[in-house]
Amino acid sequence: MPVSWAAKDPSEVRNYGYSWLGRLNGAEIVTASFAMVPETSTASLSNVANTATGISVTISGGAEGECAQFTSTVETDAGETLEETISLVIASSLFLNA
Repeated sequence: MPVSWAAKDPSEVRNYGYSWLGRLNGAEIVTASFAMVPETSTASLSNVANTATGISVTISGGAEGECAQFTSTVETDAGETLEETISLVIASSLFLNA
């Protein structure tokens, strides 16, 4: 099932999170990474972190009209590697509030 986050304005710096709880089957996240799919956006990532059941990231920038694609990958204490692609539209808040 596709995952998407609420759109952000190019000038915003926003924190986003993703819960892996529904896919962990009782396991916990041991390591996590979060990366932009190459050439989908000019947005920047920082402050990538994880808990036992989720990830968080700060996203800034991006250009009007881009649809950024990110890949979240986690490894669990049950030995599984899980991956999810997340989409984020970059759009002016002028259009978001219309």
